[in-house]
Amino acid sequence: HSNEHPVVPFNIDVETGPRLSGKGAVRATRIAALYANVLNGLSTELKLPFGGYGLTAVCNDSAALIQQVLYDETTIYPMTSVGRFLHRTMRYAQNMADQMSRKEGMETEVHDLMSIAGAMKKLPSDLQATPGNAKNAAKRMLATLQPNLPFTLAKESKTVMEEILQEEEEQEVFERIRTEKYETRKSAWQ
Repeated sequence: HSNEHPVVPFNIDVETGPRLSGKGAVRATRIAALYANVLNGLSTELKLPFGGYGLTAVCNDSAALIQQVLYDETTIYPMTSVGRFLHRTMRYAQNMADQMSRKEGMETEVHDLMSIAGAMKKLPSDLQATPGNAKNAAKRMLATLQPNLPFTLAKESKTVMEEILQEEEEQEVFERIRTEKYETRKSAWQ
């Protein structure tokens, strides 16, 4: 195992979400198992190489999906699902839920499969930078950075992400002021 005895002081585990226990951990495990069945079923059906890894999703995307189902947001970066396969995976989950709904005692699994399909609609994509995703991507990237940044590129990336967040905050303030001024003028016109 490549990470068995590493001597890399800058490589520290980074917690990107709350720890689960009890019923939350059981539900997260069930969602992971259902999602694995969806990914494996679709990959088999489409005869995708490497079980679809890299096309349908990678490890980050799977963990992010579980977060999205449980908390209606994700803190994980980067998200690399390919849109074409993300759509097919979502439909596969919906079809699996439909098939399971015909069997007694599968209500929880059907609900979680539909939650998986719904969460997939909300997951961000980091394959292409867009202005609408900048704030969310910057927040997620900062949340996943190592606490110690010995490499120049990592330090510069952190600075850029902080600048994006600052710019987004300033833009939100500007938009709020502009809206307030417009509403004030609008009420004066009436």
